[in-house]
Amino acid sequence: NWTATTFVSSSILFQMSVMIRTERVRYTSYMPLHFFRDSLIDRLFHRLLSYSSVGIASYVLDISIIVLLTRSFDVPYAPAVATGFLIGTSLNYLLCYFWVYRGTERNFLVGLIIFFALAGTGVVAITYTVTYLVETYAIPLLIARTLIACVVGLINFTFNTFLNFKLT
Repeated sequence: NWTATTFVSSSILFQMSVMIRTERVRYTSYMPLHFFRDSLIDRLFHRLLSYSSVGIASYVLDISIIVLLTRSFDVPYAPAVATGFLIGTSLNYLLCYFWVYRGTERNFLVGLIIFFALAGTGVVAITYTVTYLVETYAIPLLIARTLIACVVGLINFTFNTFLNFKLT
């Protein structure tokens, strides 16, 4: 069952992130410069793990909504994809703001506006790209949505880490 597998994967990523975040390194003034470079990479990796955990949870919600709308209510897949994405993205923002980017100086509402500006372009790009993959290449809907989720997730992580929440 793909839902159970996704949930287990999400739980494992979350546990890894928590375990890694609990490790503390003591910084001293005589540490070499490369240590801080490695430390930045280390922090980005840990943040990526946290962001991935949130992304997987949002993705499970997104896909569940798509399946519910298309199979139970016969909603065409384009509006179902857009609806699932927007609801999943709402959960994603809340979890990112209060957990992944905890400590940001970004105001909640300002961050929300920026986040959903990106989500607005994302919903259009995702809906059209999924529609294109399904109709042109006959890729099953859930596989097409999963492929696009991976690409969009990395783009959003980069945008949110360096531009929206400005944390590293």
